[in-house]
Amino acid sequence: MRKLSFRIRKQYFDAIVKGEKLIEYRRDIPFWHVRLANVFSQEAIQGNFQLDPNLSGVEMEAVFICGKRIHRREITGIERIKTPAWFSNQGKHDVDTETCLAFHLGDATE
Repeated sequence: MRKLSFRIRKQYFDAIVKGEKLIEYRRDIPFWHVRLANVFSQEAIQGNFQLDPNLSGVEMEAVFICGKRIHRREITGIERIKTPAWFSNQGKHDVDTETCLAFHLGDATE
């Protein structure tokens, strides 16, 4: 199983643990392209993509870290989207790119 780690703020961590937040957004930047290239082809990452790890035979797990707390969830899909306009001011600061990566979260794995 491939694992991707995400450092997140407490309010988002708590919402993910409760199952209220089912998508984690990240900047669409080379840092994530390199990390995802370990799982998917570079061609898929460079284009506009919607990837379902289950369909491609890759199991992925998100490891969320907040201070000393850790929570794990399966990643059911990844897509590149236009960054939502409805983000809070903090969200717009955190994800300040025109497009972003949306990591769709499934069941807890711990």
